[in-house]
Amino acid sequence: MLAVAFVIEAVSLLRALAQVRRSARRWRIRPRAYLRHTTDTMVKAVTFEDSAALVGQAAVPSLERALRAEVASLPAVNAVPVFVTTVLGPGRLFVAAKVEFADHCMTADIERVADEAERRLVPRYPGVEQVFLDPTGTVRKQRPDVRPGR
Repeated sequence: MLAVAFVIEAVSLLRALAQVRRSARRWRIRPRAYLRHTTDTMVKAVTFEDSAALVGQAAVPSLERALRAEVASLPAVNAVPVFVTTVLGPGRLFVAAKVEFADHCMTADIERVADEAERRLVPRYPGVEQVFLDPTGTVRKQRPDVRPGR
């Protein structure tokens, strides 16, 4: 029975990764960047959940608490309601979080915070390779035709 579950999760993950690769190619960016910046929460959820189901091991609780605290301390972050770590292999860690941002945050602000999260966590915590933040709640999109001073 466990083998059947593993095969089902693996097939689902392969399909999700194929979709991520196709979408990334369409936007001419790397799959990792696509996953970080896409607003398609379904693609993120399926990819992350299937990855976790196959690897199945989280970071040690003390490390997970420290990582979560780092994410919670980022500028404009109000709360981190969901936080997940997954061991990808020996000394390799994946970090994903649903994050509630301050009401004033625009899409560009959230992108800057997500980049800052990776800049902080990767060098400070050996093994952290990927950091993905998924904004929860309402996010205001910045209109490209609006420029400061107008």
